[in-house]
Amino acid sequence: MKKAFTLILALLIILSCLVAGPMAAAAADAAPEEGQALVVSGEVAPNKVKSDETLNVVLPEEPATLIGSKQAGTYALPITNLLLDMPFKYNLETGEIEPYLFTGYEWVDDAHTKLKCTIRQGVKATDGSEFTANDVLFSFNEYHDFEGDWFTPLVDFENTEVVDDYTIIIGCASGNPTFANALSNRGNVYMIDESSYLASGGRDNTTNPQYGTGKYRFVEWIPGQSILLERNEEHWDTENVPYYKYIKFTFVPDAATRVMNIMSGSADVALAINIGQAAELVGNDKCAVTFVSTQDCNRFFMYAGEGHPTADKRVREAIRLALNTELLNQVHTSGIAPIEPFYVTSESKYYYDPTDGAGVEFNPEKAKELLAEAGYADGLVINGIAFPQNAAIMTAAQAMLKEVGITLDFTTPDVPTFLEMSKSGNFDLLFTELANSCKFFRDANVFTVIEPGAVAPGNPNIDDPDFLTTVVTAYSSLDEDEAVQAIKDIVTYLYDGAYMIGMGRSLNAVAHNPQLEGFYNGTGTSVDLSLVRPIGE
Repeated sequence: MKKAFTLILALLIILSCLVAGPMAAAAADAAPEEGQALVVSGEVAPNKVKSDETLNVVLPEEPATLIGSKQAGTYALPITNLLLDMPFKYNLETGEIEPYLFTGYEWVDDAHTKLKCTIRQGVKATDGSEFTANDVLFSFNEYHDFEGDWFTPLVDFENTEVVDDYTIIIGCASGNPTFANALSNRGNVYMIDESSYLASGGRDNTTNPQYGTGKYRFVEWIPGQSILLERNEEHWDTENVPYYKYIKFTFVPDAATRVMNIMSGSADVALAINIGQAAELVGNDKCAVTFVSTQDCNRFFMYAGEGHPTADKRVREAIRLALNTELLNQVHTSGIAPIEPFYVTSESKYYYDPTDGAGVEFNPEKAKELLAEAGYADGLVINGIAFPQNAAIMTAAQAMLKEVGITLDFTTPDVPTFLEMSKSGNFDLLFTELANSCKFFRDANVFTVIEPGAVAPGNPNIDDPDFLTTVVTAYSSLDEDEAVQAIKDIVTYLYDGAYMIGMGRSLNAVAHNPQLEGFYNGTGTSVDLSLVRPIGE
């Protein structure tokens, strides 16, 4: 039986390669070496050298808009990250937020419902006007109307007030000690300036974003072809100056073609490269690859709602026992990314390993026993969903589950359909890369995925009053030690109940000219290109 299963796993790797890339298996054991860097901390040395050169970047698709984030599409972030500034920056090494467009903050009340923030003085917007606290309030209101997403519900607009040009008090919808962390988060809190934003057409302007305070300014958008940005010579951050005067984004859907663009020298950087394909580039003298850790954790969720076979803990545990996480990580990240057992990465102060270093148990025989106990000795059928780019790991899981008598029928719908299915509980098993970053772990939004009825991807639908009390404590307690313990209790509860299976952390694979450096994780899960420059500059 062991030999047969080993053969099946070997065939599984071959099968996954057909989906994820023809040489992924050969690269599966690759470790970071020359020509391949795993950037975890995201720290890059400052730069003060300027050139008149252009950095040519190829993207897999054209953004729908450069306003907001929901409607823009995945690949708007590398662009908007250059055009717009964030209130704070997050230091992945120290776990602290640092001044950026905002220079500081303090809580006005002990209940953590009012956050007083100081705005940097002398910051110039695109139209030459000074960025002030009024622009911060305008940004919040605009995103609230335009996005209707996770961030603005955290803001109590009635208790948000502009004190003066450089001071704003942000009301929090509920006591949230780590609310300031959200101000260093993804595109939902990019700051826009009211005057140039409205003058260029506001939200109706989808192709001429003449606004913002970022390190680059918009120049031109040729629909279906490219977007051109120019360095903002008046940007306030003189310690971290972009090397390139221009960055040109060209849209090239085919990943192999994007890599060939690097090989031929017609492009300098190719984003969104398949991990398996990127691993093949190790040691290539014409095209290097950098794996940038997004600090997010991938995972499988199992839905525990009534009417689902996964409502039975024995079934959930059988699924977990049937899945070889080490091998699945080989399929998904070529084994490059470390496996993380829960939401947070090992750098986080909230990290906790419920397996105590042992890892998730792989035991197909025990899985069969549990299925028999649950009344599924003759097998069962479950349905699964994942994003299209994750078809390989679902195919691998499908083959593993088949060995214990579970038939996994899965689909890979488009993003809107996936989100709707995941939020409505229309799945038994779900694989998601919509992970929440460790630095925001105590934000209330992170925990919505485990509250019943929550509109969040992968909600397992846990209806346990004591557990939900622990959840509230984890994100709202003013006692840090109490919050840390609550988080450990949550991790233990989810592990013991087999509601989720932690996988390797998310990676962004960047193919690039071997003579370039300076890649790091930017806003959300995008790669920040503002400090990319030739090695040695």
